[in-house]
Amino acid sequence: MKFIPSFTIVLFLVFYGCAPSTKTADEIKTSKKIRGVSFVGSPERVDITAFADLYNNRVNYTSLMPFAFADNGAGELIWPIEGQWWGETAEGIQVCIDLAKEKRIQSMIKPQIWLRGGTFVGKLDQPNDSAWVSFEKGYTKFILTFAKLSEKNRLPLFCIGTEVDQWVRKRPEYWRELIRQVREVYKGDLIYAANWGSERSLPIWKDLNYIGVDMYAPVSNEQTPSMDTLNLSWKKWKGYFKNVSDSIGKEIIFTEWGYRSDDYCGRTPWSDQLEGKVNLEAQANCYKALIDNCYPEPWFMGGFVWKWFPDLRQAQMEGDHFTPQFKPAAKELQRIGK
Repeated sequence: MKFIPSFTIVLFLVFYGCAPSTKTADEIKTSKKIRGVSFVGSPERVDITAFADLYNNRVNYTSLMPFAFADNGAGELIWPIEGQWWGETAEGIQVCIDLAKEKRIQSMIKPQIWLRGGTFVGKLDQPNDSAWVSFEKGYTKFILTFAKLSEKNRLPLFCIGTEVDQWVRKRPEYWRELIRQVREVYKGDLIYAANWGSERSLPIWKDLNYIGVDMYAPVSNEQTPSMDTLNLSWKKWKGYFKNVSDSIGKEIIFTEWGYRSDDYCGRTPWSDQLEGKVNLEAQANCYKALIDNCYPEPWFMGGFVWKWFPDLRQAQMEGDHFTPQFKPAAKELQRIGK
């Protein structure tokens, strides 16, 4: 082997192997934040194609969502059910975790409850303590199943619940015990996904690692929200969330966020009801404003866009709905941390 003087090695490393990054420290930190999507459970088995699409859009995290079902105010949690969509089962979620890892994409499991009839899950209630105890027994089994699956796959983040804020406020003792049981089987970080506006009223944040917010707050009443209007609105929301983060002492992750691609999409972002014609610019502007305003903030650790379809044909048919796929909004996602 030919001898290479040590100073030659040093010069080589300086000029070729260890060239200084052109990114600032803040840009590097931002690039490591969650650039996630809420990955819709598929009725049929998916393949690597869907995750290659995520990789091409610079997504680094998926939120995988198993569903259980309930009748509000009566009966027990129903899970699993016969004929449940493949992507919402433990088997399907395991396959999605494996496929995501092939594309260097991390996953968070985010179990959810669907109330029959489409009633908002935040209104979940039971008539008495006995009914709650029975219902909670089923929910604990549901959550522990996916906490164990998260630990098996060494997933860094697990969500213990989604938007059942009334239940959390009413029965905090149950939720603290659930968190204790989850921590016995899962060693990663824990989060809960609160509906926006409930952040200050939930009593379990100190027992978790992050504050989760499903962020659908209004940001503009304009048909096509202007950047000036959106930035002014986000100035208010940034101050609010910084205050929440500082007062609780935890960083915030938007466990869901998104906007429809229709007129007035910034007025009622939480709604599935369309307010006008297809408006791709309106959606893209709302994406840009959230990304520009939130991702540089120290209190913000990133978020999960609502929503992303594994079936690309279905995504192409969602012209006026939430997904950014095949729309200008996707280009806003791609530039996070660049």
